[in-house]
Amino acid sequence: MRDQFAHFYTPDDDTIATAMKTGLVVPDANVLLNFYRFQRTARDELFDALEKLGDRLWIPHQVGLEFHQTRLVVMAEQDAYFDSAGEVIVARVKDYRCRGPRLSDSFLKLAARPRRPVRGDLLAAGLPVRALTGGAVPPGAGGSAIIGS
Repeated sequence: MRDQFAHFYTPDDDTIATAMKTGLVVPDANVLLNFYRFQRTARDELFDALEKLGDRLWIPHQVGLEFHQTRLVVMAEQDAYFDSAGEVIVARVKDYRCRGPRLSDSFLKLAARPRRPVRGDLLAAGLPVRALTGGAVPPGAGGSAIIGS
């Protein structure tokens, strides 16, 4: 009976180790959207980790759909976040200048300089999601592994 209902029992350490080394990895759309949320170093680490999975990485059609439906929203959120952070910094610098010692003009010019939109940085990075899967889909999986451009 235990064999018939094995999914109700905690697997042993060997079974877990085998699954971690050979199992199929299917990320949620939010994992892929983190390419837009993470700073460059973290983004590179995430890409490297996913790339190392090779044939074990699968992007189902639903994940690709959710990624594409949400990515522009996430990009806009990141733009808004950095715009508001920049505005807070400029306001603090102006407040400090009014209350305290003079800041150098070059620092104030730097603080007031228009910020490059995050979206441009992200698009320039290329987000090579297509390279993660090499177009491979496990047989009979019924999804699409290609979510890149």
